[in-house]
Formats: sequence, C-alpha cells, structure tokens
Amino acid sequence: MLDDSPSSEQDADASDGAAAGYRPPVSYATTPLQLHAAARLYGVQPTDLAQARVLHLGCGSGESLLPFALTHPDARVVGIDMDEGRIQAGRAQAAMLGAANVDLRAMAWETVGAGLGEFDYIIAQDIHTRVPAQSLQMLLALCRASLSPTGVAMIGYRTYPGWKSAEILREAMQMHIQGSQSDAELIGKARGVLSLMEEGLAAENPYGGMLRGLVQRVRAGTDDELVRDYLLGGVSACYFAEFAALVQEAGLGYVGDTQPHVETPQTYGNHVALTHSLVALGKPKAVRQQYLDFAVGRSTRFSLVAHDGMAALAQPGPEVERLRQCRLAASFARLPRNGQHPKDAKAFRACSGTRVEIVITDPLLTLVMETLGHAWPATLGFEELVAWTRRPLGLNTDDTRHEQAVWRAVEYLFQKGVLRYIDGAGPCDDVPVAEGLRLVASLAQQVAQPGFPATESLWTFNLWGEYIEFPLQNADAFLLGHMVKGRELAKLASLLTQAVRDGAVPSVGNLDDMDDAAVELQSVTLVSTLFDRLKRYGLLYGAPAAWRHHLATSVRAARGRGNYWQDYLDALVVVAHMEKAGMPPGRRVSKEKDRSAAVAHKDAIEFNRLFVAGRWSEAEELGRKCIERFPDDQPLWLKYGDTLRYVGKAKEAYDALLHAVALDPLDPSAHAAMGLAAQTQRLSHLAEKCYGVALSLQPDNYASHVNLTNLFKDRGMFPEAESHALRGVAARPDAFASHTNLGNIYFEHGKHAEALASHRKALELAPNHMPNHSNLLFVLAHSDQISPADLIAEHRRFGEIAEKRVTTRIPPHANDRDPQRTLRVGFVSADLRNHAVSSFIEPIWEAWDASGMEIWVYSNSPHEDGVTQRLRGYARSWRSAVGVTDRELAAMIREDAIDVLFDLSGHTADNRLPAFAYKPAPVQITWMGYPATSGMTSIDYFLSDQHMTQPGKMDDMFTEKLAFLPASGVFKPYADAPAVNALPALTNDHFTFGSFNRPSKVGDVTLSLWARVLNAVPNARMLLGGVPSDDAKIQLTEKLEGLGVDRERLIFRPRANMVDYLRFHHEVDLILDSFPYTGGTTSNHALWMGLPIVTMRGKTWISAQTAGTIGQCGLPAEWVTDTPEDFVAKAVDWTQRLDELARWRSTMRDHIASHAGRDYRTVAGYVQDAVRQMWRRWCNGEAPASFTVEPR
Repeated sequence: MLDDSPSSEQDADASDGAAAGYRPPVSYATTPLQLHAAARLYGVQPTDLAQARVLHLGCGSGESLLPFALTHPDARVVGIDMDEGRIQAGRAQAAMLGAANVDLRAMAWETVGAGLGEFDYIIAQDIHTRVPAQSLQMLLALCRASLSPTGVAMIGYRTYPGWKSAEILREAMQMHIQGSQSDAELIGKARGVLSLMEEGLAAENPYGGMLRGLVQRVRAGTDDELVRDYLLGGVSACYFAEFAALVQEAGLGYVGDTQPHVETPQTYGNHVALTHSLVALGKPKAVRQQYLDFAVGRSTRFSLVAHDGMAALAQPGPEVERLRQCRLAASFARLPRNGQHPKDAKAFRACSGTRVEIVITDPLLTLVMETLGHAWPATLGFEELVAWTRRPLGLNTDDTRHEQAVWRAVEYLFQKGVLRYIDGAGPCDDVPVAEGLRLVASLAQQVAQPGFPATESLWTFNLWGEYIEFPLQNADAFLLGHMVKGRELAKLASLLTQAVRDGAVPSVGNLDDMDDAAVELQSVTLVSTLFDRLKRYGLLYGAPAAWRHHLATSVRAARGRGNYWQDYLDALVVVAHMEKAGMPPGRRVSKEKDRSAAVAHKDAIEFNRLFVAGRWSEAEELGRKCIERFPDDQPLWLKYGDTLRYVGKAKEAYDALLHAVALDPLDPSAHAAMGLAAQTQRLSHLAEKCYGVALSLQPDNYASHVNLTNLFKDRGMFPEAESHALRGVAARPDAFASHTNLGNIYFEHGKHAEALASHRKALELAPNHMPNHSNLLFVLAHSDQISPADLIAEHRRFGEIAEKRVTTRIPPHANDRDPQRTLRVGFVSADLRNHAVSSFIEPIWEAWDASGMEIWVYSNSPHEDGVTQRLRGYARSWRSAVGVTDRELAAMIREDAIDVLFDLSGHTADNRLPAFAYKPAPVQITWMGYPATSGMTSIDYFLSDQHMTQPGKMDDMFTEKLAFLPASGVFKPYADAPAVNALPALTNDHFTFGSFNRPSKVGDVTLSLWARVLNAVPNARMLLGGVPSDDAKIQLTEKLEGLGVDRERLIFRPRANMVDYLRFHHEVDLILDSFPYTGGTTSNHALWMGLPIVTMRGKTWISAQTAGTIGQCGLPAEWVTDTPEDFVAKAVDWTQRLDELARWRSTMRDHIASHAGRDYRTVAGYVQDAVRQMWRRWCNGEAPASFTVEPR
C-alpha cells in the first residue's frame, strides 16, 4: 500500500488552507526573503539577495523556489529532491515561466558534495526527521561545508514538548488503521481518529488543549501530509536545547528563528513574558528559548544557523525596533461580525501564513491594517505608514502619540505573525508602469491551460513565496480567462454584462428583476471584487500608477451605487501617495501644474461666476455641459459636485465628487466635499472617514474642521466638536463659520456669554450672512441678561438688514381678491421631518379643511424620513427649497400664486426668512417654529392665543400684528409613549423634581430658582434629562453646588431615544420649568406623562410658552406663577400635596385628550378662520391689524 520511502516535507503549521493530494512545500517562513529579513532582525547581515546562491534540500517540484527565482533573475537557485517525477514536473513549470536561473536535480541530499559550490542560503525543511539520528549531524556538516562566509541556513524540525501530542495522535491512528485493505480505507480510518480526538476527549485529559489544536491543523491538511507525518513510521523530534548543542558541535552558531516573533515572550502575553523574564534571567540564549518552548508547547521550529563567527554577532533575541527601517507589508480580509465579537469590533483574517483571525476595537490598528492592505502586495516604510494613517480627528492631534500608536500596531501585527518585512524593496515594489496590472505568472499559466477551470479552487503562489488557495466564485473563471488578454475594468465589465445577457454566465440575481443599470452595476461590482480578491492574495500586482488608474476607474464606474467603492477611497489615497513618492521631483511639479490649469472656456468661466454668486440652480445645467466638454478637469468636477449638493441632489453629487476624488486622490478639498455630501445624507461614518483623509492631506483644511464640528456635535461628542471649532478658528480666523460653530457649542452647554461673543464675532466677519443674525437672535432669546426692549430691538435690526437687501422693486400681487375663493396656503419650513415642529403641524394638517384652503409646501430640509413622507400626503404641492436662493424661492412662491404664506421656522436652523423680504405672497405669517417675532415688517402676522398673552400686553414685542386664537396649536403625542406610572414619591423616601429642558435654556436665573426650591426641601432630589455631555454635567453640578445644592442630590440622564426619554419621566414627581425660555415640546411631553409643571410667565412670549400649553390643555392656572417667590412657594407646596399630585398624574392624560383646546379639528378651524380673516383684510385693501378669533 503506502510508500515508505523518504519524501519532501512541509511544516503543517505553515500551510495555507486544505487541498486533496500533494501540496508543494511553499511557505513564506522558508523563503530566502524571510531568511534574509529574519537574520537582519537578529542583527546579522547575510548576503544580499540580488545575486544570492540558494540551495533547497527536499524541494519537491520546486514551487518554493520559483517566486524568488522570478523576482531575482540574477540569483542562482538549486533545488534537490529524491522524487524524479516531481523534479521533472518542476523543470517543466520553471521553463514555462521563464525561470532560467532554476536548477532542479533528482538526488538524495546526503550525496550533495563540493561540486555544487558555495551557497548563501540553504533551506532544509524536515528532511532529516525520518532518517537515522546521525542525519542531523550530517545535515549540519553539509551546511558548514557549503555555506558561504556570510551565508545562513534554515533547518526545519519538530520539537518537544509540543510534538508529544502528535505522537499520541500518531499512535492512536496506528492502532486504528490495522487491518485496512486499501489506501483509501487506511486514510479514512486515520481521519476517523480525528473525530474522536476532537469530540470525544474528556475534559480532564491533560493533553486536551494541545490535541484539539493539532487535530484542527491535521484536518485542514492534505492526505499526503497525513501519511507523511502519522502513518509512515513517524517523525522524529527533539528538544531545542538538544538541537542547539548539535549546532555548536558542528562548528556553527544559532542565530534565531525565521519567524522571530515566536522567540519573543511578549507574543504570548504579559503573564508569559513576566514569568519567562524571571525564570530565564541570566541564562544562555538556548536555555531561554527552551524555557519558552516549555511555556508555550512549541512543536515546530525553523532555526537559522550560520558560521560560528557570524552567528556570534546575533543578538539574544529579535531587535523589533529594526522594523522601523524595514519595508512592511500585510494583507487582510474583512470577516462578518458574529455574536461573539464585541459590539464595536471588526474582524479580519490574514490572507497569508496561518490565516490568523484578528478581532479588534482599536480604530487606529484597523486603519494601519487597512493601509497596509491597500499597498499590498507592495510595501510601505514605517514613516509612510505613520504619515498616511494620521487622521487628526477629534482630540487626536498629537503627532508623537500617533507615531507611538502606529508603532504599537506594528508590534502587534509582528507578534501575530502576519506582518511581512524586508530590508529593501519588496518583490512587487519595482514594477514598470507600462506593464499595468499583472497576474502572477503561475496563475496566468493555469488560466491559459486547456480545460480551465478543472477544479473549484486554484492553488498557486504569489511573489512573496506564499502558496495560495484561490476559490473561484460567481463569474471568476470567465473573467480570469479574459484577464490573460487584458485587465481594463470597463472592458471586462462590458464582456461580462454581454455574457450574462446571453446566458453564458449565470447572473447573481434574477435577471427578470434587473434593469440594464442593475446588470451593469452587477458586472462592475463582480469585476472590482475579483480584482480586490486577487490583490488581497498577492496574485495581481503592478505599479502604484496602474493601481490608481484601476481604482479610479472602479470608483467612477460605481457612480455612487453599491458599497464597495467606499473602501476604494482610502485605497486611492494610499496608491496615489505611493505613486507620488516614486515620482522624480520634476514630474511632481509638472503634474501639479497640469492639475491647477484653469479652463479658459467661456462656459467654464460663466459656471464659476454663477457658482461664486450662489446661483446654483442656474449653475447646475452649465456645470453639466462643462464636465461633458472637459471630463478630465478635476476642479470642474469638484465644483459641479458641490453645486449638485447645494440644490439638494446628494446622490448625483456623490457621482460628481467621486470623479473629483478619482482624478486627484490627494486633493483635500475633494475629500472634504465628499464628506459633506455624505454628512448631508446622514452617512456620518463615511463623512468622518472623508474628513479624516482630508485632514491627513491638509491638517488645517478649514471645510473639514467646520463640518466635523457639526458632525461631532450631533453625536453629542462636544469636546471633539469644540476641538475642531477651535482648530477651524486657528486655520482661518477671518472666516465666520468656525466662530458660529464655536458659539453653537457654547450655547448647547448653557454658556450664553461665550456663545454670544462667538456669534457676534461671526456677524462682524460676515454682516450680510443672514443665518449669523438668526443664530445671534436665537441665543439672545435664551439669555436672562437682556431686557425685552433690547431683545425686540435686536430682532428689528435683523428685519431692517434683510429688507434692505431687496434692491429691486417688489411688484404688486396679481392674486384674485375674492375673499371667499379657495386659497393657496404656503408653508415654508426646514423641519418637516422627525422634528418637534412636525408634532405640532401634523395634527393641524390632518384636520385641515382642504376644500377651502390648499396646502402648498416649500421644504428647506435636505433630509427626508418617514415623517416627511407622511406629511407629503396632506399637501397639494411639495417643492424643495434646498439650494434655491432667497430671490429664487420668492419667485417660485409668486409663480405658484400663493395667497397666504406661513413661516414655520422663525430664527431656527435653515430658516428662509430673508425670502419673505421679497413679499412673495400678499399675506405672510410666522408661527410655531420660534416663540418670538421675526423682526420683519414684511411679515404681517404672528399667530398667538389668549392663553399665552392678552391683547395689548405684548404687542410691542412684535413687528407683526397678533392674531389671538382661542388655541393656536395642538401637540401630537408620541404614539408609543410608555404608560403613566404611579407617583414615585409615594414609595420613595424623597421627592424628585425634574427638568427635561435642554441645558441651553438653563441659565443663572433658572439655576437660582431651582436651588431655592431644593434648599427649601432638604430631602428632595433633582433629575436633569437630556444632558448632552460630561462637560455639561460638570458645569451644572458646579453651579448648583455653588448655590448650596449637594451634588449627591443631582441625577443626570443623557439624551436618549424617544421611548427611553419618556420613560425617564417615571422617576420624576414634579417638573420645574426654565426661565426665560420656557418649555415647548418638553412641556407637552411632561404633561402627557402625567407630570404637573411649575412655570413662571415673564414679559415675553418666549417665557409664556408653558403657561400657554397649560391653558390650552385646560389645566389649573395656579400652576403658572408670576414671580420668583411664587415659583419657589408653589414648588415647595406641591411636596406636601402628594395625594393631589398622584391624582393629577393618573388622570391628566385622559383630561388632555378630551379637552376642546386639544381637539385637532377645532384648533385647525381656528387657524383657518384666522387665515380667512387676514385674507379678507387684504382683499379689502386694509392694512394688517391685530384681531381676535372668536371661539367656535
């Protein structure tokens, strides 16, 4: 049956994947590349590889030599093996690949004599382990006789104690295979033992752990390896100390291991490293390594030996710091997350070596791995790796700390055994640009064979000397067949699309469900994915310029569709860096000149003029013509992409900006623009990645700092947001946006003085930028340090500036002055989505009588969601105002012949108040979005009600006339609001006050009121919800402590989803309102959850919001106070009326739901009555005037 003759060997630990039958001994650990690299880490300088003389004993068919021979044509490569058939096959393959420097000989290694000459590298992998014990002395003698003075030899062998588990497994197999009648039965029985060892081992078995790991390796191995190691008499092994002694006796010296990381105790964890350092202290190198073998149970070693004098130069262990001077390489495949991975973890598998799986949560380590993968199969220097992974995001601004972190990542990958390193250029580094992308010769040879593919997987080697199993997926075989002739993505995708349509290649999806664009995208994706997989395994290589061309083509072909192109953005940057690093200085300059050349065509000039003027709707069509005329002009693509984003076409903007990135991957402006397009679509992680790339290219990139401020603020990461705002100010102190952002951050934390200073600076820098005015007014409305008179004066100043900007004559309105006809009622808002405004406007529109008044909407939000879709159903017309100038929006409204126009934003974000200055509608109203005047005389009315204020009391606080309704608004409660719970104070030993108003409403006056209440009720606590950050929590705590409130009495709850936010109300007994900016949406939520509110009405509409809500709901007027003393007294009094508080809690929801002031139809009717009365006045030629709507 089985042949008991010696054969070539391969270490099972270093094999890749599984295959039936013979697997060649190709392992990176045994290549001359790694022998040279490992020796250098130990401080030894072996012979240069370029003209090295290499001898491989037991080479099989020579695959282990071919990668090195092909990349080092001036080297001399000799392989020896006893198997004549394999040697003949190897010669044929070498000849076919053009490896003329390979000399394969069929002979026993013991017969090698001086006739072959000296060698600089000798590789002997396992050949001595199946022959008499003295064979190791013979092998060492051969090495001593044949090694050049600066040569090194690698000897692979089995070691104890780890190999003892293999002997147990071998003896179990030997027993179980007795009586086998055929080779197949023998192998089948032997593999049957693996199941016993894997599933049937007792927990108490002291060898259990080692046996299970061994079984996994054997199961993954080939039948040849199984026969060799376990069925043919066995493999001899020794302790490392014994091997080291024989090396010394032979007149040689031990250098180290070709896998240096295995000789580093830190590789096995801190516990092993600490224990080993104590036990092995002061011991010789061989003894220390033997102790380490005992500790980790090593079963295999790849030992480097050299002449005694040269080995004496070797360090006691690998000098890992030398990696800083090496070229580095690695490749990883992303694995899907599973339930065992931590929440934020990413999982990878190394694409070479032992296929180590790595699960990590460190974003920098992830970026280092991805960057190495983008460069693979080429190499990067450590300094390049540091520079190209620098992402100065958030608080990560320290370059020294970044370099240290990258070094820790390199050390980690080294210890995992997945890092390739080389002293000099790697095997895929110096590829001529003209050759484009190339398949490795061995793969191209297989593909060209008749009958390809014969199997579902291809086995081949890459130029690093790694033997690769490449599974064929989907259309791989078809594409590989054509890649031998050419590797242009567009051509391959076109061929594949036609083949799919012809039925020659099966479609991944159902063709009946796919249009032409979907089939095309499928083809582009499949081609790109194949290229990516080939690259990942080192089977496709080329110059950086060739990779940049391919990646740019892939990105442009994606046109923003699918997901694969997102990973290509980083890859484009890396290969562009590599390309630039390899360019002669003169070529770099000329390239930059080409990129910055201005297009002098009249259309491009006009496009630029419209863009600068902010006339994006006009610019869009002209921009499209320009890019069609000049498809390779990167600045045009960038500007066109920005134009599309401004007009609200985010998906089209992706396509244009991808072209801009592809044309110049090192342009920070393109990445910043791409980030903003992603951020606009709420793809925040993609946006952050794009901004990070922009800042790595230009640390002071202003646009990235501005937009990252908003991104981090929206995530509640305020220290990071503030960092970018300050860096934006430093980058461009004369630009207003970062001052605005800084003011917004201060405002979120209730730092009103600092916020006002920043917003005033922004206004000083850009006095005609109207949102700056609105930002200032919004902050002033929250301030407890400004008088009502000064507040209205600031608002009037906004109106004056807005209306002075209208320099053209406003024509009279041509609307039909029929007071009874059906009206077109327009609504302008940026908040018709999942936003508080929608909770107020939806019940009105739901009950709206459209027979007399049609709803026309002008939405200024680039974001749409389920709420938006629901609201669309109420509108006769819905138009986007995104990217439309104020003049254009006014013209649009006038063209639509809108009769009555509502502003629903006031001075909140993305408002369009300046458009109202053009008086696009005969009657204009502001309502709902902002509890104060617009400041504009061009807006005629403000909708109020008699619960907020009485006629004549606050009229001087508005530039508009007031329409007093019986109720001016209703609130739609959250549909899935939790049920109301029992009063907590009935079972707690304390009373709990609470507030869910944002910290920006909580100024010094509010804190003083709360402190007086808490100091009057010593056992009470205060719950503060919606606190955005630790910084805000600290600030509130310190201020209240300064007012005598112990921090132990304060409870903080973060911003949360709606259900959790409402559930926080279960912990609170009574709400204390803020002042002067009282609760709006939060007060409505609190009342719905059964909580009475103590509020104080001031002299502005802003301070009357909660009072109005209480009145509209028909709740007791005594909850509303007029003085601080009354506020404190009422709050304290409630703590003594728990039964009454409990009754209100249990009945309030039903009370609100049944009250007429909360009836949708009734309130909508009041609003429409008011609109009709305003319309009649206009029809009669009467000026706007305040009036009261009578109850129905």
